[in-house]
Amino acid sequence: MLGTYGFFVAVASAYLAVMDAGILARLFPPLVAAAVSNHILAQQYRRKMETAAILGGFLAWVAYMLLIDRVIGYIGKPHFLAYKQLGSLILIAYVVYAASMGAHYILYGRKQDMQIMAVHVFGMLPFAVMIWLATRWSQPELVAWGVLLSMSLQFGLKSYLAQQHESN
Repeated sequence: MLGTYGFFVAVASAYLAVMDAGILARLFPPLVAAAVSNHILAQQYRRKMETAAILGGFLAWVAYMLLIDRVIGYIGKPHFLAYKQLGSLILIAYVVYAASMGAHYILYGRKQDMQIMAVHVFGMLPFAVMIWLATRWSQPELVAWGVLLSMSLQFGLKSYLAQQHESN
């Protein structure tokens, strides 16, 4: 099962690598600069980053759905087909993570590193609970749900904190 998760994490990581090189890295410098001095511009950059992550994620998901059977057949691991829904969940989790980076960079630009760290530590809780449940109930798909819940919680908390700094 670990190899199966490793494969699907690698597929989702390909999306994240493209997003990081093509979008996040380009918007990072102006977003951080705007976070320090221009709250309205920072929010505009954040929305661009979120939109790009979601649109890119949708395209990646469509490509995943169209190609995953062929890729699995090509690598000669037909038992992965039974778990391809895990790949969708992990990909969606990575999209949520990429979308959260706008708020992350705003917090970073405002030197809120401890808040970022606290969000990431707190965000591990649903993942840890889901791993515990997965091992207790022998339900490996709960791990993917844990990743998605963890990334969603982090997105929500970072967005909330970034918005709080906007009002100050």
